[in-house]
Order: sequence, then C-alpha cells, then structure tokens
Amino acid sequence: MHFTIPHRFPRRFAAGACWIFLLAAAPFSLLENPPAVFAQGPPPEERYEWPADAPPVAAVPFDARQALAHQQAWAAYLKLPTQKTVELKGGVKMPMQLIPPGEFRPGFGPGRSRGRPTFIDKPFWIAETEVTQAQWEALMGPQKADPRLSNLYPTGPRLPVAQITAAEAVAFCEALTQQERDAGRLPAGYQYDLPSPYQWEFACSGGTETTWFFGDDASKLGEYAWFGEAARTPSEDGGLGQPVPHEVAQKKPSIWGLYDVYGNVGEFCVTQIQLINAAGGEAPGPTDPLYVQYGGACYEKPERITSSSKVRVPGDLPKPNLGFRVVLTEPVFIKRRPPPPRPTRPPPSSTPDNVMPPLEVADGPGGVDWPASAPPRATVPFDARQAQAHQQAWSDYLGMPVERKIALPHGVSLNMVLIPPGDFKMGSSPGEFEGGKIDQYPRHRVWITKPYYLGKYEVTVGEWDAVMRLKKSPPDLSYSPLGGRSVAQLHEFVTQLNALVADEKIRFALPTEAQWEFACRAGTETDWCVADEKQLFSYSWYRDSQLREKALPEGETRRLTGAAALNDFLAGNKVRDGFIERRNANIGQLNANAFGLHDMHGNVREVCSDFYDRSYYSSSPPNDPTGPPSGDLHVARGGSYGEVAWRVSSSVRYMVTPRASDTQTGLRLVMILLDK
Repeated sequence: MHFTIPHRFPRRFAAGACWIFLLAAAPFSLLENPPAVFAQGPPPEERYEWPADAPPVAAVPFDARQALAHQQAWAAYLKLPTQKTVELKGGVKMPMQLIPPGEFRPGFGPGRSRGRPTFIDKPFWIAETEVTQAQWEALMGPQKADPRLSNLYPTGPRLPVAQITAAEAVAFCEALTQQERDAGRLPAGYQYDLPSPYQWEFACSGGTETTWFFGDDASKLGEYAWFGEAARTPSEDGGLGQPVPHEVAQKKPSIWGLYDVYGNVGEFCVTQIQLINAAGGEAPGPTDPLYVQYGGACYEKPERITSSSKVRVPGDLPKPNLGFRVVLTEPVFIKRRPPPPRPTRPPPSSTPDNVMPPLEVADGPGGVDWPASAPPRATVPFDARQAQAHQQAWSDYLGMPVERKIALPHGVSLNMVLIPPGDFKMGSSPGEFEGGKIDQYPRHRVWITKPYYLGKYEVTVGEWDAVMRLKKSPPDLSYSPLGGRSVAQLHEFVTQLNALVADEKIRFALPTEAQWEFACRAGTETDWCVADEKQLFSYSWYRDSQLREKALPEGETRRLTGAAALNDFLAGNKVRDGFIERRNANIGQLNANAFGLHDMHGNVREVCSDFYDRSYYSSSPPNDPTGPPSGDLHVARGGSYGEVAWRVSSSVRYMVTPRASDTQTGLRLVMILLDK
C-alpha cells in the first residue's frame, strides 16, 4: 500500500511525515473546525513558508489536552494515524508516535532560565520506547556485550539495549532505513536516525516548561521513571545491588505516549552545528557530529533526569546505562542562525552565541612598567628549566620561598607554589578550531602583572574538614580531592579559611581563569602542559587512564599506578558506569607540570572566580582579566577523570551552576600577596 504526501505541504515540512504501514484511521473533523483548545501559535507568515491550510504551530506552553489536539490535527492533515508500528524480524515490533511541528524554548536545568525560541519545522515520528534488546537482535543480530558488566547490564528481550557506541546506534538506524527502503515502505531521502537534542526535548516535554512533563513535584517521578533506589535489584548476598535498567514501558507514558524518557538508560542524541561567520556566511571547518545524552539514567538523582537534562558524551565509549531511541525524519542537521541583536547586553556578551569569533587577535596594549630591579617577566613559551629559573628569580626578589606551607588545624597544611608574573596566549590554537571549542576563541595575549601562589594540589577532603570544622573528631585525612560542593559552599570555605589564617599580608581566593591557565601551561603553547597525549598519561587522570594502561614513552614513568587495567579493577573493585566507584584519584600521584603543580589536567574540574560568558574572550582586557562583572554561571577548568583527552586541555572551559554539587568538580586555591 502506498501513500502520498500532500502537494500543499512543502517537502522540507513533509520530511518527517513518512510512514511504514497505512493503518485505518477514524475520520477527523479538526481541520474543518479547528479546536478551541489550541494554544495561540506564531503567525504563519513569520514562520518560514507555513502552508496557509496547515494546522497552527504547537507553540509551548500548552496543556495535555492541547498536545493531543495538535497531534491529531497534524495526523488528519497528513492523512496518517498518530501511532504507527514498524515490523521487524521474528514478529518484533517498534511502535512510534507522531510529533507535530512546534516552537519551544530549550531548558538549561531546574531553576534556570530558558533559551530563545526554537522551531521544530516539520513533523516527525519518535519511538515510544528506548530500543530494546529484542529489537536490536532482530535487526543487528546478537549483541556482543561485555559479560563482566552483567551486574550493571542485565539482559532480556524487553530491556533497553545499551553498552553500545554512537556508531553502533547509527548503524542500527541505517540498517532499519535500508530494510524499509528495500521493502518499498520508505521514500527516497527519508531515514531513521538518532533524535536531535531539539527533537528529543520537544517530544519529551509535551508542551510544558516545567521540570518534568507532569509538573515540578519530584515525589511523582517514580510513577514515570526507573531511578535511584527503585532501580536497584537484589544482589547475590541478599542486599540491594547497583541501580540497573528495567524493562521498557512498565511506568506511565508521557503526554505524547513515550515511555521511560526519564531515567532507565540515557539516550543518545546527535547534532551537527555549522557555525556562521560575522559576515553571515557559513564558516569553514569540521561539522562532525556531537553526541549528547538526554533523559539521565537509572543511577541519577531526580534533578539530573529532567526534560532538559543533558550532558555531552563521547561517542566511542560504550556505557551500560546509555542507549537510544529512534526518530523517522530527514537527515539530522541543525543549522544555527544568528539571533536578533541584543543592544542591552553588555559588551562582553555582544557577540551572538553562534557567530564565529576571529580565531586569534593581535596583541593589545598590555603589560606594566616593570621595576628596573625586578626579574624579567615569564613570557611564554619557555621550557621546564626556564620555568623553575623564573620561579627562583622571583622567590629571591620577593624574599619568599618557591613553595610555602600554610598550617591548618589537626596537623593539616596547604601547599602553595609561587607563580611568577608573565604573559601568554590565552585560549585554543587557531589550528585546532572546532565548534565545541568556540568559547576558547579568539586566542589573545594576557599579561599576569603580579606574582601569586597557587595550590600545589587540588583541595582535599581533609583540608575541607580542617577548615570548616564540621566534625568534633579529627578530620578525614584522606588525600582524595574535594567534590560534591556547590559554588556557594566553595566561597564559604574560602571565607572560613581567610578567617582561620588571619594574615593581613595574604588572602585566599578562587583563581581567575587567567591565573589558572597561565599556571597550567607553565610555559607551553600546546594542548596540555606536555607535548602530546602519550605524555599526558603520566600527568593526568582522565578517561583513558581510568580505563586502560598504555605503553609509556621511553623515559616516562608513573609514581603510582592508581587505577589498574580494566581487567584488574573489574575483577576486584565495584564498578559503576564503567569507572571505579571511587571515581577520582588521590592527589599528587602523577607527575607535576614545570611549575610543580599536580593534577592540573583531569581528576576533578576546578572552579574559578570568573563568571562564565561564552564570548568573553572577544572583549577581555589584556591585564589580569577577572571575567564578566556578573552572571548566572561560573567557569571551571581542567576537566575531570571521566573526560576524553581534549576535554582536559589547558584551554577548555566548563560552565558550573551556582547550586550544582557535582562530584567531578572541586577547587584549587590561589593565595594573593597583599603587600607585594
């Protein structure tokens, strides 16, 4: 049986409307008498080439009754049912739901403002459930999952498939597309694919702008999602094991009939962003896919499994709690256009988010008048021997040691390292440009005009306990880096530390981005404080050093192995989501950079004092920049143990929300010399 897309509907709008089997549908009267329950959509003449006889745009917010009316109106317009079923081998079926075109504002997490209006300019189908193991096997054959992760990844036909790479998920979509084309059920140009982030969030939220599609009451989340304690299964010793995925469609569905959009397994989404240059044309450069996980997973807390919860994920790392669901649409390609100008926005933010900045700018009028008796400033590049010579020269000039210990209660001490004044190119190299690094441009010269001390290590749990004095007993003297604290709590720690030390000549603070990057680079202009990733393995706890051992270059050694090879820690340690449950490594186990600082790359991200602004580098002052005067987000640097190599580089920037308490985010202190 064949079908025809109405000629009155432009091809680009009809792209997501193709279907597999024409099911009998009850007659609709919605087109002749548009329902009064529709929310007022944007004027069609302002929305591309909207067909005059098409139903209105499903403009968020709208309620559940309106959501279903939008869905039915578009089904009637396309002469298709709201639900269709894809038939796979062995009688396995994949039900899908029709999602109408619409407008919504993407979210950035609970309690945060939303983005500018975004259009879903064509209807599309989305699977009711995450792809199951039965659906996978019917199309791809038996899955070759790692049996050593069976405690985290149970098997069964109705359980969601996971422990796959993004490439394998895409291969499933391609195989499904080919099957339907060979059967004559799929017109040319249409395909099954991973959802775009916009498609996923619009379909999940179902017209709402609340934390979850059912509202903001977290106590109801268990009716719709497998997560936390409810997702645990009995262990062999009779207790409760790790949270694991459960069979699909056991909980209540969403407004548009989708199951398990929250929790269970995270879901791959894919986007390709083509940047726009200042002249309005498309910028040259790579458009490789970026993979994002939506919906959280079974081990997450409620605030991490909302309608807008998302995290960028590596496409090549199989995880036992990361799967996918498919959409039927045109090939996914989201082209971001410059937003309307915002004249009220302060200069640091005046560059539209998707307008490509220049990759490098000429040196500005930076620096200061240097005292004749002072040592020369440390101008990057310089090598390790020169770095130490700069430190010693400034140590002699100031009459202060290169390394200084600050005593705390219970025998705990802070180890601080002198960093000389200098200048360097801040940001990422123009030759390494790609869309995911746009906030690291333009590269620009920055002058650090004053010497300062920076923590030799990340702040530890023991140092936190000694300063905050929350326990009457001696503090936890472990050398594990601090994590799981909000930015407000970190500021409180700094305040308490200054009161405890009470030295008028020094003041502790969070470092600025410029102070952090200058100290991290330690004279280098490469991605990391070392020449390449082969050497990085001896300096950083990042994803590869957590998962496997590598052959080290000649002459390079590791002081301690810390995380053993995958086989070893799978055999002897608890594993969660592919990592040792401890998650981070004790400080100071790996090599220090040329300034004597440990763990600047990876382990835990380090919060800086600067507010985050994506385009701040376009207007940053040359001398001692401190970031925008205000903002909703803070900057964190250095990456964490779970990141790939380029995400722990010297220039990478992270956004941190004020209330977030991520175990992968901690801090490193700066000690400012008030009398120098």
